[in-house]
Amino acid sequence: MSEANKALIRHWCDEGFNKNNMAIADEVYAADVYYHEPSAGEVIGLEPLKQFVVTWRKAFPDSLLAIDEQVAEDDRIATRWTFTGTHRGEFRGLAPTGRPIKFTAMYFYRFAGGKVVEIHAMVNLLKLLQQLGAVPPLKQSKG
Repeated sequence: MSEANKALIRHWCDEGFNKNNMAIADEVYAADVYYHEPSAGEVIGLEPLKQFVVTWRKAFPDSLLAIDEQVAEDDRIATRWTFTGTHRGEFRGLAPTGRPIKFTAMYFYRFAGGKVVEIHAMVNLLKLLQQLGAVPPLKQSKG
Protein backbone atom coordinates (compact mmCIF):
# COMPACT_ATOMS: atom_id res chain seq x y z
CA MET A 1 0.00 0.00 0.00
CA SER A 2 2.77 2.48 0.88
CA GLU A 3 4.51 2.17 -2.48
CA ALA A 4 1.21 2.57 -4.35
CA ASN A 5 0.42 5.69 -2.32
CA LYS A 6 3.86 7.16 -3.04
CA ALA A 7 3.33 6.48 -6.73
CA LEU A 8 -0.04 8.26 -6.59
CA ILE A 9 1.58 11.38 -5.12
CA ARG A 10 4.31 11.26 -7.79
CA HIS A 11 1.57 10.91 -10.44
CA TRP A 12 -0.18 14.01 -9.09
CA CYS A 13 3.08 15.95 -9.00
CA ASP A 14 4.20 14.99 -12.53
CA GLU A 15 0.92 14.75 -14.44
CA GLY A 16 -1.44 16.84 -12.35
CA PHE A 17 0.41 19.83 -10.96
CA ASN A 18 3.38 20.10 -13.32
CA LYS A 19 1.30 19.60 -16.47
CA ASN A 20 -1.63 21.59 -15.05
CA ASN A 21 -4.03 18.67 -15.50
CA MET A 22 -6.60 19.15 -12.75
CA ALA A 23 -8.47 16.02 -13.88
CA ILE A 24 -5.71 13.99 -12.18
CA ALA A 25 -6.90 15.41 -8.85
CA ASP A 26 -10.05 13.29 -9.20
CA GLU A 27 -7.87 10.15 -9.23
CA VAL A 28 -5.75 11.21 -6.26
CA TYR A 29 -7.95 13.10 -3.78
CA ALA A 30 -11.16 12.10 -1.99
CA ALA A 31 -14.24 14.27 -2.55
CA ASP A 32 -14.03 15.52 1.05
CA VAL A 33 -10.24 15.93 1.18
CA TYR A 34 -9.01 18.18 3.99
CA TYR A 35 -6.00 20.44 3.33
CA HIS A 36 -4.40 22.45 6.11
CA GLU A 37 -1.50 24.85 5.78
CA PRO A 38 -0.80 27.40 8.52
CA SER A 39 -0.24 30.25 6.03
CA ALA A 40 -3.27 29.41 3.85
CA GLY A 41 -5.71 28.03 6.38
CA GLU A 42 -8.04 25.15 5.58
CA VAL A 43 -9.37 23.99 2.25
CA ILE A 44 -12.09 21.37 2.48
CA GLY A 45 -13.31 19.42 -0.53
CA LEU A 46 -11.97 18.38 -3.91
CA GLU A 47 -13.29 21.32 -5.95
CA PRO A 48 -12.00 23.96 -3.49
CA LEU A 49 -8.63 22.16 -3.47
CA LYS A 50 -8.50 22.28 -7.27
CA GLN A 51 -9.25 26.01 -7.17
CA PHE A 52 -6.53 26.51 -4.57
CA VAL A 53 -4.03 24.81 -6.90
CA VAL A 54 -5.28 26.87 -9.85
CA THR A 55 -4.49 30.09 -7.93
CA TRP A 56 -0.88 28.91 -7.55
CA ARG A 57 -0.71 27.98 -11.24
CA LYS A 58 -2.05 31.41 -12.25
CA ALA A 59 0.45 33.21 -10.03
CA PHE A 60 3.34 31.01 -11.19
CA PRO A 61 2.31 29.61 -14.61
CA ASP A 62 5.68 27.96 -15.23
CA SER A 63 5.75 26.39 -11.77
CA LEU A 64 7.18 22.95 -11.21
CA LEU A 65 7.12 20.64 -8.22
CA ALA A 66 10.10 18.34 -7.76
CA ILE A 67 9.84 15.61 -5.17
CA ASP A 68 13.07 15.55 -3.19
CA GLU A 69 12.19 12.77 -0.77
CA GLN A 70 9.29 10.55 0.25
CA VAL A 71 8.80 8.36 3.29
CA ALA A 72 5.83 6.05 3.67
CA GLU A 73 4.32 4.02 6.47
CA ASP A 74 0.93 2.34 6.40
CA ASP A 75 -1.64 4.92 5.21
CA ARG A 76 0.69 7.93 5.50
CA ILE A 77 3.19 9.58 3.17
CA ALA A 78 5.63 12.37 3.99
CA THR A 79 6.90 14.24 0.95
CA ARG A 80 9.56 16.95 0.84
CA TRP A 81 9.56 18.87 -2.39
CA THR A 82 10.95 21.96 -4.08
CA PHE A 83 8.73 24.46 -5.88
CA THR A 84 10.13 26.68 -8.65
CA GLY A 85 8.47 29.20 -10.90
CA THR A 86 8.20 32.81 -12.01
CA HIS A 87 5.78 35.26 -10.42
CA ARG A 88 3.59 36.24 -13.40
CA GLY A 89 0.16 36.60 -11.77
CA GLU A 90 -1.30 37.96 -8.55
CA PHE A 91 -0.41 35.91 -5.49
CA ARG A 92 -2.27 36.54 -2.23
CA GLY A 93 -2.67 40.21 -3.05
CA LEU A 94 0.85 40.72 -4.44
CA ALA A 95 1.03 42.07 -7.97
CA PRO A 96 3.23 40.10 -10.40
CA THR A 97 6.94 40.86 -10.00
CA GLY A 98 8.40 38.71 -12.78
CA ARG A 99 10.83 37.32 -10.21
CA PRO A 100 11.93 33.70 -10.21
CA ILE A 101 11.22 31.83 -6.99
CA LYS A 102 12.38 28.62 -5.38
CA PHE A 103 11.32 27.28 -2.00
CA THR A 104 10.71 24.01 -0.20
CA ALA A 105 7.75 22.45 1.57
CA MET A 106 6.80 19.30 3.42
CA TYR A 107 3.44 17.62 2.92
CA PHE A 108 2.03 14.91 5.14
CA TYR A 109 -0.69 12.89 3.43
CA ARG A 110 -3.18 10.41 4.90
CA PHE A 111 -4.89 7.91 2.62
CA ALA A 112 -8.15 6.00 2.89
CA GLY A 113 -9.80 3.93 0.19
CA GLY A 114 -6.88 4.50 -2.18
CA LYS A 115 -7.17 8.31 -2.15
CA VAL A 116 -5.75 11.21 -0.16
CA VAL A 117 -8.22 12.25 2.53
CA GLU A 118 -6.03 14.62 4.55
CA ILE A 119 -3.01 16.85 3.92
CA HIS A 120 -0.99 18.85 6.41
CA ALA A 121 1.44 21.18 4.66
CA MET A 122 4.42 23.13 5.94
CA VAL A 123 5.37 25.63 3.23
CA ASN A 124 8.39 27.93 3.51
CA LEU A 125 6.25 30.98 2.81
CA LEU A 126 8.81 33.33 4.39
CA LYS A 127 11.38 32.33 1.78
CA LEU A 128 8.82 32.83 -0.99
CA LEU A 129 7.75 36.26 0.27
CA GLN A 130 11.39 37.33 0.60
CA GLN A 131 12.05 36.31 -3.00
CA LEU A 132 9.01 38.32 -4.13
CA GLY A 133 10.29 41.37 -2.24
CA ALA A 134 7.25 41.45 0.07
CA VAL A 135 9.35 40.75 3.17
CA PRO A 136 12.93 41.93 3.72
CA PRO A 137 15.62 39.27 4.18
CA LEU A 138 16.35 38.41 7.79
CA LYS A 139 19.54 39.87 9.18
CA GLN A 140 22.05 37.33 10.39
CA SER A 141 23.08 37.76 14.00
CA LYS A 142 26.77 37.92 14.78
CA GLY A 143 28.32 35.75 17.37
